Amino acid sequence: MKLTEGTLVGHFFFVLRNGPSPKLISPHQRKVWTVQLFSTNWFTNLLNNTALVLKALYKCFLYDNDQKILDSSNFQVLLKPIVSQFVVEPPESIESVMDAPSIEEVDENIILCLGQVAVTARSDVLWKPLSHEVLMQTRSDKVRPKMLGLKVIRYMVQHLKEEYVVLLPETIPFLGELLEDVELPVTTLSQEILKGMETLSGESLGQYL
Repeated sequence: MKLTEGTLVGHFFFVLRNGPSPKLISPHQRKVWTVQLFSTNWFTNLLNNTALVLKALYKCFLYDNDQKILDSSNFQVLLKPIVSQFVVEPPESIESVMDAPSIEEVDENIILCLGQVAVTARSDVLWKPLSHEVLMQTRSDKVRPKMLGLKVIRYMVQHLKEEYVVLLPETIPFLGELLEDVELPVTTLSQEILKGMETLSGESLGQYL
């Protein structure tokens, strides 16, 4: 199934990348789009939309046993918009908005969505670009993208098991950097993931760090 704005999953992708479809807002609303970008209410709606889209995509991937949705072409279309959510920074006031999903909830949806992409893909041809995009986010100066990246990697290690070994050569250098991070949560999670990788590979990986 090809992703277009006319398909259900295609519309999910469009919202994830751009916010609500221009077809759904009036000409006047389009004129004030830039102003709305900086309003808490607008961001609350966007955060709600993002959470719903990620949940929907996760369910699509979960039941996509024949890869009718997650083929190579659609994988390329969806990967970057999903990973781009790592660096979306909500305003500080968002936590006080009653209807807004928590950042933790959105983060969990990101992890599940990308993790299920890996499980459904069933091929290192798709695992490698997925892993690369996620690992690159761990070089951010901010803690949240690092933690999100590590949690996606942990999900992949736990669910792909021995099949994850093909991704170790690229992952280990990134993990070596993260083990030296100044933030304790980052180094702690990195150590946990390293132990999991060593269990899968059957050898100590310290010499490769």
